[in-house]
Amino acid sequence: MAPLQVAEVNENRGCIYKVPHRLREVNEKAYEPNVVSIGPYHHGKQHLKAMQVIKRSFFLKIAEENNPNVNELARIMRSLEARIRKCYEEEAFYLDSDQLVEMMLLDGCFIVQQIRGIHLAEDIFEVGRIQTDILHDLLLLENQLPFFVLFEVYRTMVPIAGGDVRHLARSALSLFGVSPCRLPETGIMHLLDLVLSCEHPSPLGIKQHELFKAKAKAKAKAAAAAAKPNSQRSWKFIRSATELEGAGISFFGDHIENMKDQNHGIESKLHIMVSTDTEVLKKPLLKLEKRGSTLR
Repeated sequence: MAPLQVAEVNENRGCIYKVPHRLREVNEKAYEPNVVSIGPYHHGKQHLKAMQVIKRSFFLKIAEENNPNVNELARIMRSLEARIRKCYEEEAFYLDSDQLVEMMLLDGCFIVQQIRGIHLAEDIFEVGRIQTDILHDLLLLENQLPFFVLFEVYRTMVPIAGGDVRHLARSALSLFGVSPCRLPETGIMHLLDLVLSCEHPSPLGIKQHELFKAKAKAKAKAAAAAAKPNSQRSWKFIRSATELEGAGISFFGDHIENMKDQNHGIESKLHIMVSTDTEVLKKPLLKLEKRGSTLR
């Protein structure tokens, strides 16, 4: 297998997008970090400033322990500035060079320390759901750092890794409780991309899906046997949400008794309830579909 690559960034295409307004309107909180901002999109928001102090403490502690490496890392981040800016949309350009380098250092070191399982001895990490909130925030689409930034921080802070990006990828997957997988050879864009690349159905989910397919096959066979020999039947499949919307059909949530209520080109459907973890991972996929993109 060819060596795993850290994704290159096309000059005409970033890899860390902002969520469109129409999607954000559905559930504003689904795209907002709870405790920590990563990258430029949510930087400076009032409810995230407490964690900014923690991130700075992480960095200062690292600088005290390994100052030469930190200075070298700052030089590397400055050399990557143009490439970093290409990863984000125009809103990220409000940062000057020093601010961008500082952000990459603070956020990168914070994430790498999380991956390594190293925390400052402060009560904040023992209160309520703070650690769960951090992991949640690290998988938000707008809350990402380019993976090549994390890789530079990681191999500077963990020389024993020998510059192997797979070592970082495996450690990051372990942080989120995701089993190791065959990593994509086309490159990793950011943490969310990495986790989505290795997400697989659970054994129970696979078993339920196989049971569903068996029942569906049996029903289809029974229906075919009951049909008249000369009858003509055609199967019509529902188009994707993107295709339906392009045809002028609007979607919105509504409290209705029936699963479908059509009226003047507007279709209402019941909400589908999913777990928080599922929503965190699936919303970015919907967002990427809206842009006509793929993860890779």
